[in-house]
Amino acid sequence: MEEQNGADLARRIRIAQLLDRHPKLDPAESAEVVDFLKTGSMIDIGMLRGDPAYRAKIEAIKAANHSEFRVGPLRSILIGLAIALPFLLLCWLIADWGA
Repeated sequence: MEEQNGADLARRIRIAQLLDRHPKLDPAESAEVVDFLKTGSMIDIGMLRGDPAYRAKIEAIKAANHSEFRVGPLRSILIGLAIALPFLLLCWLIADWGA
């Protein structure tokens, strides 16, 4: 567990260093930041976004790569089902309970 936390810390520090140089990143470094923002832990992303020095840079990176952060059609359907199915199940249980 500590090893994973060390790896997360090292990755967050690496991304912070890249964000410090933000406008002058090569494509591989930009891809590394985008990958972190897509797959990194919410705590690590939140810690970076909570720092005023990085918030604007993260938003700029997200705006420049907006297509990377869009929700695709399949994922939209899955989210809709995850919301609708429990509601429909609850309605069915309530209707069945009254019968």
